[in-house]
Amino acid sequence: MQTNEKNNEELKVHTGFRLTKKNYKLLENLENDLGINKTGVINMILSLIEKDKSVLINLIKSAISK
Repeated sequence: MQTNEKNNEELKVHTGFRLTKKNYKLLENLENDLGINKTGVINMILSLIEKDKSVLINLIKSAISK
């Protein structure tokens, strides 16, 4: 079991990035809506983008056109 924990920890990277208050509030809302923690929300979003990069491209295009 300890080997499993060690392998899991080696896959994680500690980040200390900053968010705007508006984006942090969005992250909190998604956390509550999805029932997962903020790290889980960010990992989910990045995993979706990794699977289909057009998702990110479409989001950026949509944000620019508004």
